[in-house]
Amino acid sequence: VPEIRRSNLADVILQMVSLNLGSPLDFPFLEPPAAGAIKEGYRTLEELGAISPTKKLTKSGKIMAQLPIDPVISRIIIEASARNCLNDIVIIASALAIQDPRTRPSEKENEADKVHKIFSHPHSDFFALLNIWNTLHHDTPSFSWSRLKKFCRQYFLSFQRMREWLDLHEQLHRILRKRPDFSFSGTK
Repeated sequence: VPEIRRSNLADVILQMVSLNLGSPLDFPFLEPPAAGAIKEGYRTLEELGAISPTKKLTKSGKIMAQLPIDPVISRIIIEASARNCLNDIVIIASALAIQDPRTRPSEKENEADKVHKIFSHPHSDFFALLNIWNTLHHDTPSFSWSRLKKFCRQYFLSFQRMREWLDLHEQLHRILRKRPDFSFSGTK
């Protein structure tokens, strides 16, 4: 089944509305999505406050369309700005947008599980992600790719996924810093 028929279409619809490409029902997709999936995508965007009931982009929707992540995660970032917790949420949001960086090699599953417990938090997997991030930045204060590789080997983390996380975090920071309605407190 083509991905366009399996995926949540909220992001596709958001981009189409943002770029004034017209209705997804009229767009000449090679494999058009089901009408129900399009309706569900619009419903999701309305619930997130990205589009109005008349299918127009809202202020939040314009911000969400600029961010290279799922609209649901983008909405979390918008709310984080209003609640003055943007720094931590951008870290978490960028982690949620990639695959989990923790690895469990089949020959070292028990060892990996023990090491990953260092990051665990009794109340939240989100805090576990923050713990990975904070440990990385504490253990490697002067950053280099070789230090990241060593850190990943030590803590059973995927180097590729950690790079994606760092890159996406930086990209989100760059986009949000350009907007006057977003401010980061403290250091990144």
